[in-house]
Amino acid sequence: MKICLYDSGIGVIPFLKVILRKKIYNDYYLYIDDNNFPYGDKCDEELLKILKKVIKYVENNDFDYLFICCNTISRIFLKNQIESKVKVKTILEENIKDKKEFKLLCTPSLSNNIDNSINGNNLAKYITDNNLYKIIEFINFIKNEKIILGCTHYHLIKDLLEIFKVNYISNEEQIFNGIESSKELNIYVKEKDYLEIKKYIKVGIKIY
Repeated sequence: MKICLYDSGIGVIPFLKVILRKKIYNDYYLYIDDNNFPYGDKCDEELLKILKKVIKYVENNDFDYLFICCNTISRIFLKNQIESKVKVKTILEENIKDKKEFKLLCTPSLSNNIDNSINGNNLAKYITDNNLYKIIEFINFIKNEKIILGCTHYHLIKDLLEIFKVNYISNEEQIFNGIESSKELNIYVKEKDYLEIKKYIKVGIKIY
């Protein structure tokens, strides 16, 4: 199958790790939207315009699935009930299932629209900038909460969350439920993102 993994910045990395660990082999194309990162400070109208561009891309390129790995843009897709010729799965649907005792740690725009959430403020940017001081400062702020990682960038600091004994849930594996595996794995990325992805994933990656 031909699957597009879509997120802003490097938020697709945790999903690639699931693919490798669970051996869910298919053709995966990474749609990494660095130009509009971060999504968390944008209004719904801006996000809808961005999303429609992505939907048009996957439809024009004959994908079987679009995985919306970003929780913020997932809400826009669900809110507007966008129809597509391509099957769409969103991470937000997995994150809000039956987790009443946990709070969704998420971006500002998502937190404003989701009950029982914690505003992650600039945490995604701190992670992208590798600002360890600010990351640890924020972890100390939330360490007594039960949280769901509601931004894919937060998944990149799981080791720190465990060191500080934060009680968290990470649902990136759930988006692959029902997805069949083929015998061959191919990961494709645009040239501008190739070196960044290679920092995290030590397997063959092709440029498209």
